[in-house]
Amino acid sequence: MSSKTILSSDEHTTLLMEACLFRQDAYAVLVMLSHIFRSWDNVWDGDQPVTREILNDVLSDLAFELSHNAFWQQHEAVLQAQIFIAWNAWMDANTWQQDGTTAQRYCAFFIRDYCNELVPLVAWLCGGKAHARTISLKVRERYVAELMEDTHGLIFLDNKNRN
Repeated sequence: MSSKTILSSDEHTTLLMEACLFRQDAYAVLVMLSHIFRSWDNVWDGDQPVTREILNDVLSDLAFELSHNAFWQQHEAVLQAQIFIAWNAWMDANTWQQDGTTAQRYCAFFIRDYCNELVPLVAWLCGGKAHARTISLKVRERYVAELMEDTHGLIFLDNKNRN
């Protein structure tokens, strides 16, 4: 697979801004939540360092930046519900990745990134059902391409050595 499947930072920003209908406050929420989720995952699995600066950014976003964001204020209940669902799926994925059957480990690969469902949710909140449908497959296809690139397509191979 060519490196063209992976989104550049600019392409990712453009895609998220399109999802938000170019609302800066909605985009800021997606960026903050993404940073929080990534940092939380890095602390959990220890695969990437979480510096004092990163921790400061994440905690300040949680302590006061999100609560002052107009989009967050308007949609807090819906966003928090989706965040809980994403967190719960991520926790299940971590359990299955460690202790699950082969089928559960395969499923864990998909449910670990359920936080990505916030993008079509935000698209729906910003522009309704038709806009969310337009964005949903666009975003999903890019994330699947990145998943295939990250796993070299091996996620779909049956590994007989794992039970």
